[in-house]
Amino acid sequence: MTQFTTATEGPEERAVKLNMKKLIKGDVNRWALTTVIANLAITVIVLIAYLLSPLMPIAVSYFFETAMGDLAIQIGYSVLMFTVPYIFVAATSKQRVRDLVQIKWKKPLKTLPLIMLGLGAAMVINLLVSQFVTLLEGYGINIDAPSLEIPQGAVGASVYLFALTVVPAVVEEFAFRGIVLGSLKKYGSGFAIIVSSVLFGLMHGNLVQIPFATMFGLVVGYVAVATGSIIPCMIIHFLNNLMAGVQEIVARYGSETVGIVAVYGCFIAYLVMGIIGFVIICKKYKHPFDNIKETGALTVFESTKVALASAGILVAIIYYGGTACLTLLTN
Repeated sequence: MTQFTTATEGPEERAVKLNMKKLIKGDVNRWALTTVIANLAITVIVLIAYLLSPLMPIAVSYFFETAMGDLAIQIGYSVLMFTVPYIFVAATSKQRVRDLVQIKWKKPLKTLPLIMLGLGAAMVINLLVSQFVTLLEGYGINIDAPSLEIPQGAVGASVYLFALTVVPAVVEEFAFRGIVLGSLKKYGSGFAIIVSSVLFGLMHGNLVQIPFATMFGLVVGYVAVATGSIIPCMIIHFLNNLMAGVQEIVARYGSETVGIVAVYGCFIAYLVMGIIGFVIICKKYKHPFDNIKETGALTVFESTKVALASAGILVAIIYYGGTACLTLLTN
């Protein structure tokens, strides 16, 4: 009768794994709490500015009460939240931003199918989330994602598009696919993609955008690792947001029907590009996920399990989950 023995870990292997778990918890806590504290700090700054608005010159106070003023606040909020705190935390943890944020994009034409794939995947995620929202509405739960008012005129529409597409595409990708993913990648690419996506999703703080942004983060995280640059991620993010912006502007200055036609036209075009990109990638690469590698003693499942059970992630879940529930109750 054949006997099988189970390999057991020696004390050295256990010590290495234990040490890696501690390092993972430390880094994940750092970035999870940065995401929460940055949101709190910028929110407090905006609140203080609002309370002090009566002391401002009348022209300034009036400007911030307009739609254009709301856009200016949103742009400033996004830029401050996704740059200063993350750069500061990276510096205090003795990590250079230029080492974490990969900007140089090698062979852009050869990696174009990855952008196409990313856009197609974003459309599939949009469709899944819309079905989720429809399901909730069937139970009487109405969820509205936060939106900005479009100011009057061509300039107002241009600033609206800039705030909706360019700003988040640049600063959010810089923070999450740049600094956070770059900082965590030493534990493995797959792990870094998952954790940065979870934090990216939670940061949005509402029941529509949390699931979308988390899944979207997985897609652009893969693209960041596969291309070695955050520029393709910015392009995908920009084009995805542009679809929503075009719908709003066309509906505002044309008709709702034209707006719906415009967004469905973008949706179909992106989806077709995604299918083409997928076919090209499958033909070009026999194993398209070979560039996602895990390093160290832990598997991606083990390291992710440690990260999701860390205090920082739990705080972020409570904070942003509470924000999402509060938003739902006040709508």
